[in-house]
Amino acid sequence: MFWLLTKTLRFFNKIGYFKKDNKMNELSVITVLFNEEHRIERLLNSLRWCKEVIVVDKSSTDNTVQIARSYSNVKIINVPYSDTGPEVQIGVNAASNLWVLHLTASDIIHPKLVDELLLLINKPDFDYDIIDVPFAMYVFGIRSRRSP
Repeated sequence: MFWLLTKTLRFFNKIGYFKKDNKMNELSVITVLFNEEHRIERLLNSLRWCKEVIVVDKSSTDNTVQIARSYSNVKIINVPYSDTGPEVQIGVNAASNLWVLHLTASDIIHPKLVDELLLLINKPDFDYDIIDVPFAMYVFGIRSRRSP
């Protein structure tokens, strides 16, 4: 079972090790949400480049699911609400691509980072299974002291 325990964005190969072939490697994005109608649009707009976004919804009672349905690249999986559970692993299992990026509703990925990640995973000599991307938190444009 896979768990995210670092203070970095974790971008990983869900199989662990795989043989490179000549086809392009794609990636899936997974996000676990509960009542995030106020943030989900910003997240999904930043993911328009991704062919597969998997939203694992923990039985939201607001418009989270309706907003997610309006995006053609989003696949929604409904699960019962729990504080701690296998939601990320459910998303990983549903992903159709070898590479998976796990985000929260408050994350936004810069297009330059996307370009770099896609470039890396498609290099013939790239033999890594996990890419940790350091990040910083900003509040009103100022880097937070709680930022990793």
